Amino acid sequence: MDLPYKKKIEVFFSFCVATSQSLTRPVSSGYALALSLQNIDTNRTGIPRESRHGPRIRQNRQIISTNLPSQDDLKKIKHDKKILKQGSELFNQNPSLGINFLQENRIFTNPLQINEIIKFLKDNPMLDKKIIGEYLSNRKNAATLEQYVTTFHFYDMRIDEALRIYLSEFRLPGEAPLISSLLEHFAAHWRKCNNYQLANNDAAFGLAYACIMLN
Repeated sequence: MDLPYKKKIEVFFSFCVATSQSLTRPVSSGYALALSLQNIDTNRTGIPRESRHGPRIRQNRQIISTNLPSQDDLKKIKHDKKILKQGSELFNQNPSLGINFLQENRIFTNPLQINEIIKFLKDNPMLDKKIIGEYLSNRKNAATLEQYVTTFHFYDMRIDEALRIYLSEFRLPGEAPLISSLLEHFAAHWRKCNNYQLANNDAAFGLAYACIMLN
């Protein structure tokens, strides 16, 4: 039997009220929409989007050092660098003057330590290699030469290979006695590094001298 029109309206209204309790309220803003989509994504995978892709803000990978030099330290470094340059220029003119200048400015100790001058000779690109050779071959600096040679690692090297490395650090002087002094220390050290392969140091010296003559 057909219901009256008014009764139909009441039934329809009651149905809408009953069903609205089980429906999700539509989002009313963009922020609410974003939250809704995030919840849907989380419910789908069981893992929040942020956890799967890492933090939204990228962290700084470089750790800032807490041991940065102070202004006074920077000034001292700059000053020492300037003094070292001046001392190197003096050394290239006269090694004794250069060393005395560096001692007066407290770059070198007084009395001079052999390890200081060796580091100066090997690590300073401002020095003239010809002057280095003359300084090392001077008989007054025999103790420096003896320790200088030991800074080279000639293990498992042919004598010509070791000699090439040795002579790359300085230029040989022109006088035969000075050349002999440099090669004698080289030959003894190379032979020691290679388990005394040759009969004696004189044999190693002769072989090294022959390599120079051939080149």
